[in-house]
This record gives sequence, C-alpha cells and structure tokens, in this order.
Amino acid sequence: MTNDFTNQRQSERTDTGLKAMLKVNEDILKCGLCDISMGGAKLIVDQRFERLSVCTLDLGAIGHINGEVMWSREGYTGLKFSGNETSISDIITIIAMNA
Repeated sequence: MTNDFTNQRQSERTDTGLKAMLKVNEDILKCGLCDISMGGAKLIVDQRFERLSVCTLDLGAIGHINGEVMWSREGYTGLKFSGNETSISDIITIIAMNA
C-alpha cells in the first residue's frame, strides 16, 4: 500500500499562488495555498499538525473554509473541507477566475 496522498483526490484541483492564514486549535499561521478543490486543499506551512485537527483556512476577503487536517509532513499540510458546499464552490470560483 502506498502513502501517496495525491492519488486520493476526488475533485479537480485549482492551482493557486495565494497566501492565506490557517487556524488550527489556538495556533494561527501564515501559509501558502498550493491547490484547492471542493474536497480540500494542499498548503505550504512550516508546522506539522495532528491528523483530524479541526481548522479554518482564512483567505481574507475571499472567505474562509472550515475543515480538518488529513495529513501533515515536510512543509505541507492537506485539509479536508467541511461545511456549506455552495460557499466552498463560490470561493473556488473566485480563486479560479483570478488565477
């Protein structure tokens, strides 16, 4: 069995170069948004997090999305989104239009 998380993606990803803020528990950190989909996002972040930690990805004026950490290693963290699919879709559309 492989640990290649890229093979587990279920939704098309949109590449971005956006900066964002990630809140995990009481920690708030700057991060880079590598890519995003309806299901989640891949972030560049200097800290590792426990799997299933509750988090919020804050994209400033674009919006914020709640979720949980699915994996975290070597400067990257993968999130799985939860919440309103319409709101997530709207955020992804804004990002894609400005990419």
